[in-house]
Amino acid sequence: MSFVYNDVYLADENETLLSKWTCIACVSGRGKDDDDSSDPVYLPPLQKPLKICITFDFGVAAPLLEQLLLERIRAGLTQCGVFWSDMGYDVQIRTASHGIDIRLECRVFGVMKVRALLEQPLAHASHAAHHVSVASVDALHIACLFAGVDSAGSSAVLRHCNEYLVSLFLSQLEFQFPLVFSKWSRSRFSQQQRSLGPVSYALTGSTELIPQLIKIISRDTTATACYQVTRLASHANLRERLQKSKKRMEPYQIVGYAR
Repeated sequence: MSFVYNDVYLADENETLLSKWTCIACVSGRGKDDDDSSDPVYLPPLQKPLKICITFDFGVAAPLLEQLLLERIRAGLTQCGVFWSDMGYDVQIRTASHGIDIRLECRVFGVMKVRALLEQPLAHASHAAHHVSVASVDALHIACLFAGVDSAGSSAVLRHCNEYLVSLFLSQLEFQFPLVFSKWSRSRFSQQQRSLGPVSYALTGSTELIPQLIKIISRDTTATACYQVTRLASHANLRERLQKSKKRMEPYQIVGYAR
């Protein structure tokens, strides 16, 4: 199964560089009886990396220029590798034919953990609690078409890449797949995972409630960047301290580029 997101069009301030972005998220693991209204707990794939494949069409017939642009995009992504590390992934970024391949190895969910906290409790759960299902996000396929690119415009290309990826995460992925793409949701799970079993046993005398508790964590919309920004904007004292601090907060960034 796949989720297709709306096309996004970007332009620079002079509208001399235009780009069109499309994205498809590939998921697996939904049961045959699941319909579009069901809301599984989405996790990264087990025993294999989560793939993000970004293909580019720069609209140029110069292979050397294309390779130069791809290498600069790869370097920009690598520069912001802490973005993936903070989310709980080991990341590998490499150039490919006409694109960039990102491989994410999850450090938060492993086979034994998923089996103990989700698969086994669901297998022994009563019918009433069995509506929790588990699915995995296997890959993101992103395609970009540029118009008006030259070697001097590589910084604008990087800005477009960052702008699209940031908007994709903030407006779509963090809400739809929080335990995969929200560092706050994944962090909260890591902090609370040891208490899931005791809470379930205290309330039901079994592990039956654990999947429901994980689903509650995944549905917490305060564990998103949008909420954190809103929270910051509502605290004048915190904003003032950050402005005076020598260690300024960097903008939300996935692709590094020269300002």
